[in-house]
Amino acid sequence: APFAEFMAAACADDATRPHWVIADCFHHWVAAAAFEHKVPCVILLPTAALIATAHRDQPTEARAVTHTRPRYEEEEVAPIYDDHGASGMSIVQRFYLTKEKCALAAIRSFVEWEPESFRLVPTVIGLPVVPLGLLPPSPDGGRRADPTNGSAEHATVRWLDAQPAGSVVYLALGSEVPLRVEQVHELALGLELAGTRFLWALRKPSGAAVHDDGADMLPPGFQERTRDQGLVTTGWVPQMSILAHDA
Repeated sequence: APFAEFMAAACADDATRPHWVIADCFHHWVAAAAFEHKVPCVILLPTAALIATAHRDQPTEARAVTHTRPRYEEEEVAPIYDDHGASGMSIVQRFYLTKEKCALAAIRSFVEWEPESFRLVPTVIGLPVVPLGLLPPSPDGGRRADPTNGSAEHATVRWLDAQPAGSVVYLALGSEVPLRVEQVHELALGLELAGTRFLWALRKPSGAAVHDDGADMLPPGFQERTRDQGLVTTGWVPQMSILAHDA
């Protein structure tokens, strides 16, 4: 494997031998390679302490007979134990394979932020824990370049730069619950009638055959009629930059 080969080459010379390896909590092959070469490994938990202490079951069949949770909670967490992807193992199995080869855990939290949950993490995961803090976004609000053309700013940010301060409504409903086409049309017509400036990060509605420009998701002629009023985008948007923008 590429990482195992990298570790073998790096550890062959004391001048390049790593002092520590930091492994994502599901990248068990990273922890295994570090363990093989006797390099201490840290498991990175990019989550809150409350989440890290929520699931205490081992990845064994014992989970099926303990019934320590209500049925609806069991059904909700079952996929992380039972679903096996291309790796041939569940999410929980990958986590425990990583953890068992690590000497330390680093978590995106700190005791002042989660005083009760944070103190439970070492007991629950069985490792000493180093707090990383909240890892907030960069001071510039996470402004990102456009990944499609390498420009200094994303097209949505450039559009916002041309709008008056406090004048734009940002609409982003996420992808967890896709809207029906009819609901998208109602939102679009409401924006048009309101006459306010808007930036709409539009996701594919249920039942829509989507083209790149999103025209088939919107009422006929909507984009032409609102060309000077708003911007609709169907791709990735730098949400932190948008929320931090003066417009």
